[in-house]
Amino acid sequence: MFISIYWYTYNNRRNVEEIVFIPAESSETDENADSPNVVERVNLNAAEAEDLIGLMFIDEEQAELIISYREKNGRFESIEETAQIEGILPVTYKTLEEFTYVD
Repeated sequence: MFISIYWYTYNNRRNVEEIVFIPAESSETDENADSPNVVERVNLNAAEAEDLIGLMFIDEEQAELIISYREKNGRFESIEETAQIEGILPVTYKTLEEFTYVD
């Protein structure tokens, strides 16, 4: 059992970083308890639409909004910039905050 609900992105992504989810304490014995789940993080400054669509709560329209904003305004300096994009919902921003990074 794990504390967070998480979404796997594709394993063969470019421009990704890895984060590890720590399992919640449980009285149940889990045969995979010693091997944590690894989820790839997507680089907002290099991501293509299909990279973003693979993330939870991000559909094709929102992915295109993010890419259009990046093309118009240049590279993202921080993930917080995505909150300025018209059409990005708070739940989408939380996903971006958790599963993306900028370099």
